[in-house]
Amino acid sequence: MNEGLIFGAFKGFIYNFAQVAFVLYPSVYFANKNGSDSKYLTFLSTYTVLDALFYPVDTLKNILYADTLGKYSTPPSIQTSRLPPTVLDWSTFTEVSP
Repeated sequence: MNEGLIFGAFKGFIYNFAQVAFVLYPSVYFANKNGSDSKYLTFLSTYTVLDALFYPVDTLKNILYADTLGKYSTPPSIQTSRLPPTVLDWSTFTEVSP
């Protein structure tokens, strides 16, 4: 089986679980803990606040999840030049007159 498919599904599961654990579940918890008749408004307001709070994290989640080429999930590599190092001496400089 394709290794990328398994890793992508696992990565998506982890990101979606974090979304449910940090936004949806607390909203339902606070709405059910509320003893008044306005459970729907409590759920709606809590969900809106938590979703706005975790919006930057959700944006990063979407960027990393949609990264099929691995551009953002791997650290940048430092590419060395294949050219030999050049030695500079005074003969390579030219004098510029004003």
